[in-house]
Formats: sequence, structure tokens, C-alpha cells
Amino acid sequence: MVFVTTESIKALRATEHWKKWFGGSSPSFVQYMVRMQLLLILGFFIIFFVLFLIKKNPSKFYFSMGDLNAKVKPVKWLAVQDNIYWKGLGSEFGIYLSIGILIYLLFTNGIPAINDLMQVVRYIPLIIIFAAINSVYEELVYRASLLSVLESVIGERHALSITTLYFGIGHFYGAPIKSRLVCKFLSYQ
Repeated sequence: MVFVTTESIKALRATEHWKKWFGGSSPSFVQYMVRMQLLLILGFFIIFFVLFLIKKNPSKFYFSMGDLNAKVKPVKWLAVQDNIYWKGLGSEFGIYLSIGILIYLLFTNGIPAINDLMQVVRYIPLIIIFAAINSVYEELVYRASLLSVLESVIGERHALSITTLYFGIGHFYGAPIKSRLVCKFLSYQ
């Protein structure tokens, strides 16, 4: 189901007709992102609908709010210890990861010019919306669709390992090795 949906989206994305609707061969940033995000939204609803038919309840396929006050399961090889809560770990991880990415970008690309920053600032609301759409789609495609079905068959640990690998492979092509490693680390959480 996931494979057919994602491959259908790729095929539709490659058609000239679809490209012409949103800016042709040289679309603006907004046209390009709308073109991409509409397909993700379509794919999301297809997968969500099929999972709903199978599981009948969105919480059964991990489509529910988590509890930020819940304890994190210890993961020794990631140095995640006992008595740590998601609220603290998530905040710390988000801050440290953002600082790390900023430092990496500054060292690899240099300090951007003020004009470049001002051009980006006007797109920040759209970037946040597009990132939210993308993250929800990826969570459904790479995690919930498989985890909800596999967990009862092979257990939580193995299902989590398989979906982690799938998430990493899904982000493997077109990404530098450093980005791939970060994706694999993030997908285990």
C-alpha cells in the first residue's frame, strides 16, 4: 500500500501536465513547494484511509497525541538513561540539534549576506507549514503504516528496528552521508 502510493505520487510528480499546473519547468519556490506538498497531502489521505479501514481507530495506527510527561524508554547505546521524560529530552534534543545544524551550515556555507537572510525571512511561515506537512506525511508513511501492522506480529523492538531501517533507506538517496546518519539516529527516537 505504502509502496504503491509513494510510487504513484512519484509518477504523477514527473508528468509534464502536473508540472505545468505549478510553474512549468522553472517554478518559483512557492510553486514548487505547493506542487510537492499537494501530492504529499494526497498520499497522506490515501494511506490514512486504508489504515483506518484496517485498524478502524486512528490511535491503533499511532495517529494520536503522545504524552510529553511520559518517561522515555532507556536506550543504552544512545545514552538515554532511565528517569528521563519526553518533555525534557525533546526540548534539549531540539535545541542541541538546531545549534549543531546551525554550526554545520555556517562552517560549510559561510555566513549568509543580510539580503539573503531577508529573502528567507518572508518565507518562514510557508517553510513551517511545508515542514509540518512533510513531517506528518513521513511519520505516517515511514512509521505508523508499518509499525501498526508489524508490532503485533514481530514485537515492538523488531518492528521499531525495521521502521528505523525503512526510514533511513527512504532518506538515503540524494542525501549526504552525514544527513543519512542523522536521519537514522532521529528515526530511532
